[in-house]
Amino acid sequence: MTYVCCGKLDASFSVHDTAEYLKNLFCSRQTDKYIDNILSRKNPDSIKQSLCALNGLVWLLREAGVCESGLILKRSANNKPYFANSGVRFSLSHSGDYFACVISSAEVGIDIETKKVPQDKVELISKRFFKSDEQAFVSKNTKNFLKVWTAKEAYTKMLDITLAQGFAQCDFFGSDNFFLNFEYETATVALCTFLRESVNIYAL
Repeated sequence: MTYVCCGKLDASFSVHDTAEYLKNLFCSRQTDKYIDNILSRKNPDSIKQSLCALNGLVWLLREAGVCESGLILKRSANNKPYFANSGVRFSLSHSGDYFACVISSAEVGIDIETKKVPQDKVELISKRFFKSDEQAFVSKNTKNFLKVWTAKEAYTKMLDITLAQGFAQCDFFGSDNFFLNFEYETATVALCTFLRESVNIYAL
C-alpha cells in the first residue's frame, strides 16, 4: 500500500518546538544530526517547510503502522532523504506554504508545486525540457504544464538521479511509469512509482 498526505503550514508553527518534537519521536542520534542540518540553513522558510514535511512523514508512518522510533534519516549523494535502517521508502516535497509526503514499500517520488508560470515561460520551458508529445499536451492547457513538470520531478526523486537526467529520461506518457496527478487546494501534486497498487491520500 502507498500512503500520501498533503498539508499546509500552520500560522502557529514553531521551528524550535517542532524540531524538539521530531527528535524525541525518532530518538536517534543520526536523525538528530539530520534535523540539525535542516536547522542550520540560512533560509527560515526552507527550515519550516522541511520540518513540516517531516511532521507529515511521521503521520504517514503511524497511519501505516510503522514505528518511527530509532529510524535513521540520511541523505544520498543527490540529496534524496532515506531511512538507513528500514525498508520503508519515502519522498518529501514542499512549495510555498504547502508540503506533500509519500511512503511505500517500493521506490517512490513526489512533487508539489504552487507557482503559476506565465504562458510565455511555459512555452520556453516546454521546448527546452519536454518531449514533443508533452509539448503538445501542455499547449492545449497551461494547467497541464505543472502536471508534466511535477511528474518529471517526482520521477527524478524516485530514481535518485539529477534533474538533468530525470527530465531527459522521463516520459510522461510512457507505459513503464505510474504517474498520479491531483490537486490539493491551489497546489499541483504528482506521485511517481513503478509499483501499481492502491494509493491512500490524506489531507492534514
